[in-house]
Amino acid sequence: MAALIHIVDDDRDGAAATSFMLQQFGYETRTYNSGAEFLLAELDHGCVLLDMLMPEMDGFAVLAELGRRNLGLPVIIVTGNGDVPLAIRAMKRGAVDFLEKPFDAEEMNQAIQRALTVSAKTRQELRASAEAVARLKALTPREIQILQGLRAGMANKEIARWVDLSPRTVEVYRANMMAKIGAASLAQALRVARNGDLPPIEAARHLVRA
Repeated sequence: MAALIHIVDDDRDGAAATSFMLQQFGYETRTYNSGAEFLLAELDHGCVLLDMLMPEMDGFAVLAELGRRNLGLPVIIVTGNGDVPLAIRAMKRGAVDFLEKPFDAEEMNQAIQRALTVSAKTRQELRASAEAVARLKALTPREIQILQGLRAGMANKEIARWVDLSPRTVEVYRANMMAKIGAASLAQALRVARNGDLPPIEAARHLVRA
């Protein structure tokens, strides 16, 4: 399946030329003549070539909306020679690369390939995070405490002293926690905790000790 490239540029002729250029590399392309038009489209995959200086809705506004939606689409800024500082600002706000006009076909192809690699990694991380968060939501406050203790490198006896329970009771909670998150080993449990961004152990001290 050909990678999809979204071309967002108010210069219709320039967008058409870029589209033709990319199709020669086997990409599927879609062109949009404004940021607003682009944001109304189905944006579930692909890479974005985004012009910064557009009327009504500029590249920064488009980047902000993409960030709010958390779509994970990689964005390459397309800019003129005098707009490089703007492009660098855009990269600080989430763009993965920028191209200065005029650019050649191979330069653009390489930038897109890099962006798609970043996108694949980002989407994988987003999926892992969402899955981990869902698993953690199944835990009781006490089971969360046990996992936080494990993440802090504490042994069962240390956790037992921290939560004021017997070591045997901690073992029971630990076994239940592992089963709920589908972890067959401590390493897998810690991976779920990391991917789910489990808060530091200090944040567990407000939980009910019951």
